[in-house]
Amino acid sequence: DTATTEIYTLSLHDALPILRRLNSPLEESRALLATATIFLRRRSHGDLKSAIAYFDSAATVRARIAGHVTGDENRLNLESSSGEIFEGWSDAWLARENEVGRGPAIDAALAAAERGRAQALLDLMQGGTAAASARPPRIPSVGGDLAAEGARLIAAARGMGSPIIEYLLAKDSTTIWLIPPSGAVQVSRQAAGRDSIAELIRVIRNDIDASRTANRANLSRVVEGVGVDAPDSVGAAVAARALAGILLPPALRARVPTRGEVVILPHGSIALIPFSILPVDSSGKLFGDDHSIRYAPSLATLLAAEARPRSAFRLAKPSAVSTLIVGNPDMPSIPGEDGVRHRLPSLPQAEREAQQIAARLGGRPLDGKSALETEVRWRLGNAQVAHFATHGFAYSLEARARSSFIALAPGESNDGLLTVGEVLDELPPLKADLIVLSACETGLGSIKRGEGTLGLQRAFLAKGARTVLVSVWSVDDDATRLLMEKFYTHWLDDRDDPGKTEALHRAQADVRATAGFEHPRFWAAFQLVGAK
Repeated sequence: DTATTEIYTLSLHDALPILRRLNSPLEESRALLATATIFLRRRSHGDLKSAIAYFDSAATVRARIAGHVTGDENRLNLESSSGEIFEGWSDAWLARENEVGRGPAIDAALAAAERGRAQALLDLMQGGTAAASARPPRIPSVGGDLAAEGARLIAAARGMGSPIIEYLLAKDSTTIWLIPPSGAVQVSRQAAGRDSIAELIRVIRNDIDASRTANRANLSRVVEGVGVDAPDSVGAAVAARALAGILLPPALRARVPTRGEVVILPHGSIALIPFSILPVDSSGKLFGDDHSIRYAPSLATLLAAEARPRSAFRLAKPSAVSTLIVGNPDMPSIPGEDGVRHRLPSLPQAEREAQQIAARLGGRPLDGKSALETEVRWRLGNAQVAHFATHGFAYSLEARARSSFIALAPGESNDGLLTVGEVLDELPPLKADLIVLSACETGLGSIKRGEGTLGLQRAFLAKGARTVLVSVWSVDDDATRLLMEKFYTHWLDDRDDPGKTEALHRAQADVRATAGFEHPRFWAAFQLVGAK
C-alpha cells in the first residue's frame, strides 16, 4: 500500500549515504534503481521526475564502476546486469510526454535505451582503425541532455537514408522506435514482454530446426554444447503471425516504405529471428518479400560501422591481395561430450563454393592443407573481402561464448579453431568491407540482455569489419552454395548497382524460387550485420 511504499522509499533513501561511506557503488546503484522503480510505478507528475533523477544517478554510478573494469569479459558482465536501469529510464521518459512534449520524450527515451545497449562493443569499435575525424561523436555515459542526445542520434540515423526500427524488450512490454529518413519518429508500445517473445521465437526456430540435415544432426551429437532440439508439432505458423503482430504492428508498417531497405536494431531474443520470414497479411505475404533487411546491435554501433572507410573493392579489379577465400579446410578435431576428440567431417560443397567465388572475385581459394589457421590470420588483416565456407559453431552458454569458432586447418602453432576470443585478443585490426561466415549458426552465441549476441559477428565488428554476413541457424550445403553464388553475382554484376543488403535480398529470392528450396530454412538464415 501507499504507506508501506513510503516507508520502503525512505529506507532506501536513508541507506544511500551509508552505502557511499562504505564505498559500495554496486549496492548504491541497486538502491538507486529500486528507488527509481518505486517512483516510476506511481507515475504521478512529481514521481516521474524523481524516477528519472534516480535512474540517471544509478546509470552514473554504473558508469563509474565501468571506468574501473578492465577486460571485455568483465565489462560484459557489468553491462548485462544493468538492463533494468535503462529500460526503466526509457519508460519514465516516455511517460512524461504530456509534461515535456512528445518529441523530447521520444528522443530522450531513445537516448536512455541506447546508453544501455552494446556499450562494451561500442568501446571496442570506437577504439578501432577509423580516423578520429571520421568517427561519430561518442555517446556520453553520464550526464547531458538526453533529449538533445537522442535528437542528435536520430539526425545522424536519418542521414543513412533507410528507415530504422529499434526495439527495447522489458519484462512486460516491448518498445519500438521507427526512425524514418524524414518525418516524425514513431513509437509503439506492445503489451508483450521478453519471455513471451522468446517463447514465440523458440516455437518458430524449432520448426525450422526440424529440417537439419543428417550431417548436421550427427555433428551436434559429437560437439560438446551443441544439441538438436525436438521441433514443436504445431503452432509455428500461429507463432509467426503473433510475433509479426508484436514486432511489426500495422500502424508501424503503414509508415514504412512499401519497398526498399529497412535496418533492424533487435534486442535480446529478437536477434534470433530473421524479419524476412515474418508474415504481414493473411495471404502469407512476408516482410522480406518487398524489403531488404540489415541488422545492427544498436544505433550507436551502426553509426560507428558506417563511419569506417568504405572499401573500393566493388569499383576496383579484385586481386589476390584484396580477397581471402577459404573453403573446406583440412578439418580440425574438437572435444566431444565423451571426452574424446572428434575430427569435423569434410565439406565438399563448401570447397566448390570457395572455388566458384574465387573465380568470380580473383585469387586462389585456401582449401585443404593450404587453409592453415596461421595463413588465414596473416592474410586477414589486409583483406577487403573475406569469405569462409567451412564449419562454424556458436555456444549459447556464457562460459563458452568466447570459444565459438570457425574451423580452419590446424598446424604446428594453431589448433585450427579460430575462436571469438582469438579474434578479439590476437587478430590485427581489420580493413574488411565484408566478412562472410558461410557456415552454420555463425550469427548465434550467448545473448546478453544489453550487449546483444556474443559471437563471431560481434568479434569481427569489434576488430574493424564494416559488415558481417552470418547465419542464425544450421544451413543446407547446396542451398548455401547457391545463395552465395547469387549474392556475389547480384552485388558485383547487376546494372543498377545494388548494395550488399539488396544483393542478399535478390539472392534469397533466387534460392526461394528454386525447386526444393522454397521453405525459409533454406534461404532465410543469412543476414547482414553492420554498415551498408
